[in-house]
Amino acid sequence: GDLVSKTLTTNRIGVVHTIEIGDDTTPLDELRFYLVNFQIIYLIDSVCQQGTLGRKARLQLQFKNWTLDIERRIDFVQALHYLEEKRGYTITHNCRLRRVNSDGTFSIFTFQDAESVLSAIKLFASFVRGGMVGVALPVGYQSDKAIYEKWDITPVDPGRYPDHGRSNIFPGWYLWFNEQSPQWLPNMFSQFAMKWWHSDPDMQAVYRDALSNLIFSYTDAERVDPSRGIVPAYIALETLGWLILVVMEKKITKTRYKDLKTAERIRILLRWANIETEIPTTLIKLSEKAITSGWDGPQAVTTIRNLVVHPIKREQLVSGITTESWLLAMWYVELVTLKMLGYNGDYRDRLDNKMPKKVPWADKNPSDPQ
Repeated sequence: GDLVSKTLTTNRIGVVHTIEIGDDTTPLDELRFYLVNFQIIYLIDSVCQQGTLGRKARLQLQFKNWTLDIERRIDFVQALHYLEEKRGYTITHNCRLRRVNSDGTFSIFTFQDAESVLSAIKLFASFVRGGMVGVALPVGYQSDKAIYEKWDITPVDPGRYPDHGRSNIFPGWYLWFNEQSPQWLPNMFSQFAMKWWHSDPDMQAVYRDALSNLIFSYTDAERVDPSRGIVPAYIALETLGWLILVVMEKKITKTRYKDLKTAERIRILLRWANIETEIPTTLIKLSEKAITSGWDGPQAVTTIRNLVVHPIKREQLVSGITTESWLLAMWYVELVTLKMLGYNGDYRDRLDNKMPKKVPWADKNPSDPQ
C-alpha cells in the first residue's frame, strides 16, 4: 500500500522527527527495511531472471563484509502504475541486510554499524533511478525477533513516468541505462562500494562527502524544471571535477585546480572521459548561439549557468537555450559518473535518443569492468 498518502508534484518528502524503539547499539543478526519509489520495472528481474517477470525477483549484492537481499513487491507492476499516475510514494522493494564472516557464516552487528550501508544503498539506487530513492522503516532482528525499530524515511522524490521520447522533458524523467540489459548493476555497485568503504579513513570521508553531494545535485537537476536545472547540474560537474582530477587521478594540484576557470576544469574532465567538447548538433538553439559566441560545450554550460543565477542577466537568455544547456550538463554528469564507476557497456544518450550506444571510452579501456 501507500507509505505516504499525500501526493506532491515537485517536492521531496522526508521525516523530520523520527521515533526509535530499542537501542541502536543492541546486537542484531538481521536488518530489514524498505526502498521507496525505486521505480524501475525490469531491473531486479533482468539481473536475476534474464528479464522474466516471475512472482518474485530477488537480487543479492555482496560487498565488504555485508550481504544485501533486494526483493521487489509481488504487485510491483500495479505499484508502478500508481506512481506514474498519481506521482505519489509507495514501497517498491523489501530488503534484508546481514553481516558475513570470511568463512561465509553470519555475525552480529548494530544498527549504528549498518547506517553507512543504508546511506550507500540510498545514493546508489538514486543515481540508477535519476531521482531520490527512500530508505524506510528499518527493523533490527535477533533470532527472528524484532528488537529495534526506527520509524523513519529518508528524502524521496515523487513517482514520475519515463519519457524516452524527450517530447515532454518535464515531468517525466530519463533513464541512462537500457532497462532490458542491466547485468552491469552488481559490478557497478562493487565499484561504488570500494569508494564508499575506502581503506584509508581520510579518503573514505572525502569519497562519502563527494558522492553524497554529486548524487543529491544530480537528482535535484533531474527533479526541478529544466529552466533552473542547469544550476544543480553545474554543481554536480564541479564535484566530479574535484573528486576525479584532484583526489582520484591527481592530475591537477588543489592550488592549480582552484586557479583554473570553470570551463577549463570541465574540459579537462571531459578529456579524461574521452568526451568531445564540441556541442552536439542535436542541441539546435545552443549550437546556433555557440557559433556566434565562440563557445564549446564547457563554455556554454558555464555561461548559461552564470546567466541563470544572476537575475539582471537573464534577459540575455534565448528561448530554449537554458533547457538545452541543462541537457548538455546532465549528459556530461551521467557519462563522467559512469566512467568513474568503471562502467564500460551501453547507455542511453539523452541527447540522441535512438538505439543504446557504447560509452565514449569503451574502446579506449577494454579491460574496464562491465
